[in-house]
Amino acid sequence: MYLQIIEQCKFRILSLKPGQSTPILKLLGSLVKSYPYPMLEHVSRLKELLDYFAFMDGGVASFLVTALLPLFRFSRDLQGYTILVVRKAMFRHQDTVRVAALNAVINLLLAEQLCNKDGLYSLQDSSSQASCSQQGEMACSMGSGSLFQELSGLMQRCLYQQAKVKEVMYNGLVKLVVVDPLAAGAVFDFLLPHFLRFYREDEDVHLDISCCVKSEHGKIYIEEPLDCLLSCISWILLLQPHGKSNCPSDSSLACLGFSFSQENEQAGRILSREKFSSALSKIRKFLRSGNLEDILGQTQSTGSTDLDKERGSYCNLILAGIIEVVINVIATELEKATEIEQVHLNKEIIDFINLYDSLEKDKLTLKQSNGIRKIDSCTLTKLSEERLPFMTTSSIYQLLLTTLRLYNASDCSKLLSFVLKASLSHIKSFKHVGDSDPLKALIYGEIKLLGRPLLKMVILLSSRLKLDIGQKKKETKGKKVSEYREEYVSLSLICLKELIQISMESPTFTGLIKDLLSVSSESEVASRSDDEHTNGKLFLEKIIRPMVTELLLMSYFSEVEILSNLTLMLGDILPCKHQNSLGEWAITVCKSSDIMNPKAAKSLLTLAICLRSPQNDLIIAKDIAIELLKVTGSEKDDPIELSETYPLINHSTQTAITSCMLLFVESVISDMDWIIMKLKTYSVASQKKIYLDQTREHTSGLALEEFLYSRAEALVEVLASFVMMNLKDTQAEQLIRLTGKFYKHLAQMSKLRISPKGCKQLLPGLKFQKLVEITCKQLTAPLYNFVALVQRNQQENAKSKAFINKIKRENRCIPDLIFQIEDYEKYLIHLSKASKVNLLRHAKRSTSRDFKILEARNIVGEEEVPSNEPILNNSAAHNDSSEKSDDEDGDDDDTENGVEKDLCPETSSDLAADSGSDDKEEDASPKAKRTKRSRIVQDSDDD
Repeated sequence: MYLQIIEQCKFRILSLKPGQSTPILKLLGSLVKSYPYPMLEHVSRLKELLDYFAFMDGGVASFLVTALLPLFRFSRDLQGYTILVVRKAMFRHQDTVRVAALNAVINLLLAEQLCNKDGLYSLQDSSSQASCSQQGEMACSMGSGSLFQELSGLMQRCLYQQAKVKEVMYNGLVKLVVVDPLAAGAVFDFLLPHFLRFYREDEDVHLDISCCVKSEHGKIYIEEPLDCLLSCISWILLLQPHGKSNCPSDSSLACLGFSFSQENEQAGRILSREKFSSALSKIRKFLRSGNLEDILGQTQSTGSTDLDKERGSYCNLILAGIIEVVINVIATELEKATEIEQVHLNKEIIDFINLYDSLEKDKLTLKQSNGIRKIDSCTLTKLSEERLPFMTTSSIYQLLLTTLRLYNASDCSKLLSFVLKASLSHIKSFKHVGDSDPLKALIYGEIKLLGRPLLKMVILLSSRLKLDIGQKKKETKGKKVSEYREEYVSLSLICLKELIQISMESPTFTGLIKDLLSVSSESEVASRSDDEHTNGKLFLEKIIRPMVTELLLMSYFSEVEILSNLTLMLGDILPCKHQNSLGEWAITVCKSSDIMNPKAAKSLLTLAICLRSPQNDLIIAKDIAIELLKVTGSEKDDPIELSETYPLINHSTQTAITSCMLLFVESVISDMDWIIMKLKTYSVASQKKIYLDQTREHTSGLALEEFLYSRAEALVEVLASFVMMNLKDTQAEQLIRLTGKFYKHLAQMSKLRISPKGCKQLLPGLKFQKLVEITCKQLTAPLYNFVALVQRNQQENAKSKAFINKIKRENRCIPDLIFQIEDYEKYLIHLSKASKVNLLRHAKRSTSRDFKILEARNIVGEEEVPSNEPILNNSAAHNDSSEKSDDEDGDDDDTENGVEKDLCPETSSDLAADSGSDDKEEDASPKAKRTKRSRIVQDSDDD
């Protein structure tokens, strides 16, 4: 059994896409962890899987080694083979393979450290061919150092590879020190020679940032991520145990292949730590006292070429990262400083942020220049987003508190901008770090701490905006200050929204909402509740809703959009009664606000619809669709300027609201698909009589069926307004696609009503009959007119190639829609015959508009017989079949004379009028075929 499972896992990991193979890797890791001894019997199969390490996706390869780690404790052979595979992969040309190999090495070392802590079997002496004496020495030593010493060559090689590989290695070294802080000395010894390549102490401190950027074949790239190196060093210095000597643990004595004599071992380790500490202190003073030209040197020289400008932008990126590292160190000191020390540290922070702001301005200048390539706007941003943040949650928290204290005293716009951008980057990167990553606790910690200062910042900035509007300053400076504050309000709201979003999936969500509620004085008593639903409702009612009202009055629509999305996100997890109250509030806002901003109007209408119970959301959608029809206009009625019931539906917002409504319709159709699948399950269970609880299953099936018919009927009333609108081409195409899906579901619902052979046919219920009637009257007939209007507009506007491509896309949608309608009516015909109930008595005769062959020589004949008018009546076909034969002969005569009439197929509604009509139609169909065949022969004779 295990052999078959491993073979299947191997096949699927190698054949599936990276995202699809993740569950298989989790299954393999679970087997290794839960059943290690049975898995040991199939080590050879696992080795075969490891042979493909260099050819896998980087994430999959790293995940594979991580999954096999628990098995290395029991199989030195498998561990040794893994290290051999990783060694080979490290020499591959692809960066992704090298990164995967380095991640595997780091995971091996972390597993070794954890095993040492737990006193378990050590992962040591795996791949090297050691002699007997060496094996005896290894057996006597602690395992961590020996494995570290064995892999030190690979780690040294990483210092001379691409920047991305170095970043992974620096982060990995920090992880090792997090697991074992006393191993920091060996890591310092390992990094010191490499660090001295870019840092020199002559008469003055010299930080050679320009050497970190290289050019090759006309391309600029970062060779050394010096900011990541300094971040690694600062983290390790902060992780040093306070009040203890810097003596390393026994497990790290042989670390990284360094050996010291007994006399200078301790002194050497202290020396490396002191060198790094002194270097960071001197770099901090150098950056504060110098200017950009002194720091960056020749990279900022004027009159340089495009490559030099690009090199300067990369140097700016590195220097900005170094400044963030220094600010993180200062903020860490700020947490434990006295009041006098805090004043000096605050001044130092402001000086560094001014330097950082000048770098941002130079970066913008480079981006806007005509000579520089697009690499600044895309590659630099990508590089900064992929990295782990250089600042901790506690540091950002201290900076937020400092900003709140200094905001009233002085102009701190640069500080505010830096803190909010750092907060947003920090919060967004949180979800990209796994829970088992040792760096998550170090960098992020209690991230919910950022909630209170962010909300206080929003309230403070909003109140300042209100004062600015009240004073009505006409000076240009006042306008700029107001614009800056509006930007900061949006940024702080986005930070708060992202923080709540990542906390909703963690146990800290309740604590975060309680912290946010404590900001409001009105909810101090209520915030003591531990119920997240109650706290969430109070947070929305006491804080968010008043804020939305104030921002609407001040016409800050981007902020209203952010708050609406936040309300929808929190409202989705509330009980139905709380959702309805929020939905009623949103409807009140929509009826009382004449918003011209499309995004804000769209977000508020989404709230009004989505935060209503399933019985009421489509009722609201129907009312909105009716008002939207008045604004967009139809073929018969002219559009109006704005809706009287919903003033936010106007000419400025109609396109955005239409797209919002179509998205809502699509979600309802998707829900119908799920309900139909459940009904199919109940239907199969009913036919096979396999109920576990017959009464309960039957009752739930009937209730679900009634609910489905009610939703479908309400959706028909919503779509009935859309098919009357004058929609744009893309929205018309989207509507045609959605109605095609809806008719497909209607056909499935009708098919479920037809009993299989041998079972008694039940009469269709009244709700089903009403659904069929409303669909035929309000949707099918206007839909044919809508399709005809779309095709007519296509023919009138078919000029450009882009429009022709749109026509081709829509021409693929229209036949599918016609097919789905006819398929739906086909099942209605079968159900009508089986139940003896005429379900298509309200159906309209369909017209043949597809696959019609019109010859140029027959245009005269077309004037006599219009193509949209049926030439045969169903009652005539039943009453006098001989007349039909004469008509067919007449058609042959017309063909011989060069006049050919259009033939239109009879509709399914006519076929359903009499249950016996199909038999006569089948008798008449051979005659029609003979007529068609004779016409073709005569045409060939004429030729």
